[in-house]
Amino acid sequence: MFRLQGVTVKMGKEVALFPLTWEIRRGKIYGIVGSDGAGKTTLIKTLVGLVKPTSGQLSLDRGTRIGFVPEHFGLYEEMSIAENILFTASLNGVAADVAQERMPSLLELTGLAPYSDRLARSLSGGMKRKLAMICAMIHEPGCFILDEPTNGVDPVSRREIWQLIRTYRDKGATVIVSTQYLDEVIHCDEVLFLHQGRMLMADAPKRILEQFPYEVWALKKMRQVPLSEMREFREISGVVELFQRGTDWIAYVNGSADLRESAAQRGYRLERIPPLVEDVLIRLIKEGAIHDTTV
Repeated sequence: MFRLQGVTVKMGKEVALFPLTWEIRRGKIYGIVGSDGAGKTTLIKTLVGLVKPTSGQLSLDRGTRIGFVPEHFGLYEEMSIAENILFTASLNGVAADVAQERMPSLLELTGLAPYSDRLARSLSGGMKRKLAMICAMIHEPGCFILDEPTNGVDPVSRREIWQLIRTYRDKGATVIVSTQYLDEVIHCDEVLFLHQGRMLMADAPKRILEQFPYEVWALKKMRQVPLSEMREFREISGVVELFQRGTDWIAYVNGSADLRESAAQRGYRLERIPPLVEDVLIRLIKEGAIHDTTV
């Protein structure tokens, strides 16, 4: 569908997106993940044509229709939900009778059916985001692109938005969604990690976690233990890194025998746990593992 080959974006003298090679195929959810300033919105705007690449090649399969939901609400506050949907449909070349036919199912799908006459200005953040999604879906695009759709909405709306995304993917569409929430990576079929405009890694979430190079162990309920002991544990053979997460100490370990022995001697509870996405991302950033490869 989308093919990017060495795509670079400069804003004045600053490089917003370093050379990026990436392929986006049909029928999957692609996540673009990174912190503020990582380059997520620049990449999204490049994909939808709002930003022109400074260099490199970007291609899209001929005839692909795109639905775009920007980060900030861009519909008409003085129009109702239904009026916004029908107006947007007309802008996208959807006949009025076809739009009227499609609208009820989309309103039901998003939970907005009881509020179709409500003005957009009176909607909550989550409802506005779902209205924007309907307006981007009404012309039935083959590719649905969303820029941080769950940013600033309540947990229930976040869950509902991801249900909508999965529903649209299951109908055969490609979905590209940016997020700064690492816990949302599990909803994606493939993920691209960005940091300061550079690609760190791109792969399926499961494979990304499998590539974490260390065992992860948790020393449980260590809040009352002096930090001087943490310094001692950092010196144990095989411990690559040790830090606090909640009430636990988390250790990245290359060979756990000495750590297990030290924990047992002190009577501390030690459990091996799976790596989290944040473990992978932070490690990639620290190691500077920058890639420019086709995925």
